[in-house]
Amino acid sequence: MEKKFKEVQPCGMLYSHGREYFLLRPSPEESKQSWETWRWLVVPNKVVGVLPYDLSNSYYSYKRHIVTNSFTVEFMEGLPKIIILVADEYDLSEMEA
Repeated sequence: MEKKFKEVQPCGMLYSHGREYFLLRPSPEESKQSWETWRWLVVPNKVVGVLPYDLSNSYYSYKRHIVTNSFTVEFMEGLPKIIILVADEYDLSEMEA
């Protein structure tokens, strides 16, 4: 299965429980888990590969939501766009448990 990629514009960084994430939206999503948690749309700040058609560009994992009650948000202007995997390309039903 061929991987697909997408370019996204982070608006800052989110730090939670020793992990770093690119923040994709400047405010949290509504969280139904608890009044003490927030749900953020993020991409982990960890390169997972280089583009097969452009070896000078690396890419990151797919976007996802994290739900947390302990975080620091740093909003930044001028962050460069990043390239991420498109998650719906993968059929998780084929993966072993």
